[in-house]
Amino acid sequence: MKKAPPKLKERTHPDAAAELRAAAKWYSSRKVDLGSDLVRLARITRKEIALTPNRWAVFLDWTGTPVVRSRHLPKFPYRIIYYSDEKYLSIIAYAHESREPGFWQSRVNYWDSPAEE
Repeated sequence: MKKAPPKLKERTHPDAAAELRAAAKWYSSRKVDLGSDLVRLARITRKEIALTPNRWAVFLDWTGTPVVRSRHLPKFPYRIIYYSDEKYLSIIAYAHESREPGFWQSRVNYWDSPAEE
């Protein structure tokens, strides 16, 4: 029987967490429960990513290290921008698919300092 891969610990850049909260607030102002749907789908999608982080494509035009990938968030125009290693799933952005491409790139090395974990 094949052993399941170890579950990655999740860490989220503070600005990414703020992006998700702001998007949820905006959607909730448009329709009751729509913001909570966004948060719920983000949580489910992060769990999927953590199980098979290399499944999704490298972010378009990304050539740096670490390898940054993205996964579309179902039913919403957002992508979860992340990278992973043997220990962590690092969420660096919840990026709207048609606004400010690449704004998150300065966050990639956020966890280079042990104090930030």
